[in-house]
Amino acid sequence: MATPYYAPAWAFGGPPELVRSLGINLARLDGWNVRVVTSTALSPHEDLSPGPATVDSLPVLRVARAGWPWPVSYFRMPSLGRVARRQTELADAVLLHGMWTDVDRVVSRECRRLGIPYLVYTHGTFTRWALAHHGPKKIAYFPLFERVVLAGAAGIVLSNDEEASELRRRGIDVPLRRIPGGVDLPEGPDPLAGTELLERIAGRPFVLCLARLHPQKGLDVLIDAFAAALADRGFVLVLAGPDGEGHGPGLVARAERHGIADRVLFPGLVTGDEKEWLLRNAAIYAQLSRSEGHSVAVLEALAHGLPMVLTEAAAFPELAGGDAAALTELDAGAAATILQRLADGPVGAGANARGRALAEELFAWPAIARRTADFIEECADR
Repeated sequence: MATPYYAPAWAFGGPPELVRSLGINLARLDGWNVRVVTSTALSPHEDLSPGPATVDSLPVLRVARAGWPWPVSYFRMPSLGRVARRQTELADAVLLHGMWTDVDRVVSRECRRLGIPYLVYTHGTFTRWALAHHGPKKIAYFPLFERVVLAGAAGIVLSNDEEASELRRRGIDVPLRRIPGGVDLPEGPDPLAGTELLERIAGRPFVLCLARLHPQKGLDVLIDAFAAALADRGFVLVLAGPDGEGHGPGLVARAERHGIADRVLFPGLVTGDEKEWLLRNAAIYAQLSRSEGHSVAVLEALAHGLPMVLTEAAAFPELAGGDAAALTELDAGAAATILQRLADGPVGAGANARGRALAEELFAWPAIARRTADFIEECADR
């Protein structure tokens, strides 16, 4: 697998966790060996040491990324071509993660040169909203680089039907398959509390959203909806995620304008026991994204059985038309109505029994890994 960021680069959101879990579960299948090539990125402006490492039993090779004048989002790695050539020669197939970066351009080139089949994960980058974000750059970049990457792929793993339509419209005529991310079902005792964040919550019911502080995640609309629905009912809103691009102050100011700054908490990136405690103790999970790929956070909330309100962009097709999640358009008033309704019913982990059952039935990692392996083999045999 080739990816611009890998565990523990959680500052980049859900993809590093999805790629990590996918690799672990593919490696558990009989006859499968998985290696990872990635950059040294830990966060947009922090780096790990280059070289080989072992992460969760998988061999990982970190390649140093270049600094200025290259944008950090491009993940320019001067030695990637040489590394990719050597690693690709050892592979039967390659999974590419990280559209619009140096990773997919360079690694796919080596795959084509050596005749090694590769599959591309789009991770939601071909939705209308995602394409409009930094749109002029993508308009120029696509015909120069990404069209070749996608057209040469043995197969493409998509996040949703919107991406499939967009790729077909652009003339990409390779096998497409929507395979969602997976989730590990929670088990074991509730982790111990005691951090400053948990003390600030102080036993109050809270609405949780695990997401980067980024316009894509619709946190502005969520703050408005929370202010209208639950701020005067003793609830707290926890917006837990990194702020890699400086959008946090605007969200804090929005909460202040509503007069609820003391009830909207921004703890930053949460991981490990702290994140698990939040998932097990939240009353409601809310994610009003404008666009999503394979949302790891939505799957984690589903697996914990939390009552959920999601925009249709944040939801998986499997959630449509059922009672595992309440779906809304990106509108504060509509979302507020749903938040009020959810707060009036059973809340907390386990209250959404249908969600937990759906996570176990459709999204457990062993089954997702098997579906992925089948698609890899199908594409490699073409």
